[in-house]
Amino acid sequence: MSLFDTVSQQVSSSSSMFGALGDSLINSAISQFIPSEANQQLDAVARIGGDVVNGDYLGAGRHLLNTGVLDGVLGDLSGMAKQALFWATPTPMFGGLSPAEAKALHRQSTGVAFARKNRFVIEVGSFLYGDVSERFNLMTSELSYSPSTLSGEYKKAGAASVDSVQSSEPVELSLTAYDDANGTLKNWFNDHAKAVAATDGTLGLPFFYAIRIKVVHSFIESTFGAYEDLGLFRPQNMELSLSRREDAMQELTMTFKQLDTFMRP
Repeated sequence: MSLFDTVSQQVSSSSSMFGALGDSLINSAISQFIPSEANQQLDAVARIGGDVVNGDYLGAGRHLLNTGVLDGVLGDLSGMAKQALFWATPTPMFGGLSPAEAKALHRQSTGVAFARKNRFVIEVGSFLYGDVSERFNLMTSELSYSPSTLSGEYKKAGAASVDSVQSSEPVELSLTAYDDANGTLKNWFNDHAKAVAATDGTLGLPFFYAIRIKVVHSFIESTFGAYEDLGLFRPQNMELSLSRREDAMQELTMTFKQLDTFMRP
């Protein structure tokens, strides 16, 4: 509210006979004696006083610099001070944050090396075939599993419930891969499946059919310090589909089940 409005409201409220004509005459009379520059300075002083009363000292400093009163005192430093106030002043453009705080958050977000789901290394080896990591890394397109699964139930204790953990469930790993024309991966899986359960009905020893699978996350080669999961698995099932309606590469999904959870490679 300017000085013109303050004086006009006080006069009009004290004497109702002026009305709209009285307001107009008063504004005209004041304008003749007080230049517009002085009125702007008085408005700025009023804003500064309001900021100080409200405890907004940063806003008071910003309004003081905008008046230009300190330009002659600070010289070239006046522009630097205005820029510093701009960086420190919260603004709705950045969700109530100051430009300096928004810039710091941006630096934090861009400085994080996020894990990429398309970057992983899989190492596969067994007694029957030895190390076939190169083939699997070349052919694998998707990989999914749950590294840890804990099962349990809650016991009632009066009106409360008590968590009772019972076991750590074995890991189930699903791997989707392409295969070559000779069926290398299909033969590999079937040979391990026969080592688990032979056609004559006998069961084999884990030493012969156990598959060592290691998954390294976020890198394209084994790297020290990277997150990795390692376990011994057996073949569980293999799914594939053929279709003469499309000319596409064949995909097969192989599922592996972890051996005894207390066994480690």
